[in-house]
Amino acid sequence: MLTTLYRYKIFRANWEKMSQDKVKQIVSEINNLKFDGEIVERQYGFTYCDSYNDNILFGIFIQKFPTTLKDYDPETKKEIKKEDIDSGAYYFIINLNKHEMFLQAKRDANLPGKDLIALKFQDLLKIALSKSGFTFHELVEAHDEINRNEIIKIFYETADEVYELDLQDFDSKLIEEEKLKRGGQRQTYFNPKEEYQEAMEEGAIKSAKTVRTASLKAKKGESLKKNPIARALLEGSRNPKRILYRQNDSIRTTSAVINRKVEILIEDDKPLSEQIPAILEKLEPMRIRSITKQKNQEELF
Repeated sequence: MLTTLYRYKIFRANWEKMSQDKVKQIVSEINNLKFDGEIVERQYGFTYCDSYNDNILFGIFIQKFPTTLKDYDPETKKEIKKEDIDSGAYYFIINLNKHEMFLQAKRDANLPGKDLIALKFQDLLKIALSKSGFTFHELVEAHDEINRNEIIKIFYETADEVYELDLQDFDSKLIEEEKLKRGGQRQTYFNPKEEYQEAMEEGAIKSAKTVRTASLKAKKGESLKKNPIARALLEGSRNPKRILYRQNDSIRTTSAVINRKVEILIEDDKPLSEQIPAILEKLEPMRIRSITKQKNQEELF
């Protein structure tokens, strides 16, 4: 079943990393925590929690709600209504080291909205953690983010060769911001022709003022890594979307987008613990996916 998980940040947590014993203790506290809510038909709580690799908590959180069951009397053929209690189940995954959580969202007229579910989840999680001596301030739903630094690092450090770049959101102010971070030193656009640097920086600023998006693709057998135009455009892009490059003998592509939500496949008839490794791989926002293994670029062009 395709499941929508929303990403939340755990703000002002008083831990960096936890010991294996502490993680096990938290799992136990969550599993032993009583349901909350004055009205039995609308109580909420954890039904299952486990851990993975000493830094991941995962499980199921539920919200009860009253419902009406319909049946038919076999003799009178009349409809029979019976009041009962149903529940909405929500998968959750918490990365303790990253202070990050994913919580399932559902659309159901009988259930509260996702904001209220997240608030109730937060209240009970605080109680469970406090029993082990840990606290946090709140869970805040994350927004789509761009990890620009990751693309920059790949371009200048990780990649042996760069074949494609997709860039968006150009801003000339960014060039000056990056320059100030380097203590007033401009980006190296040309190397070793230092006399070209000032003019190239001016070109980068002018490009950032006029360009909206840019997609660059190297010619067969060539690389963008030391191309001054590619460097100038990358310097002015607040939103570098994608990079295709070679690292050793592997051709890789990386997207810099960290999404606020993700759709993943969770099988209801298979234990969640067996699915966690595959789920975590899908949730990794900066995953690097190897397209192919080859020693040349024949299939790229």
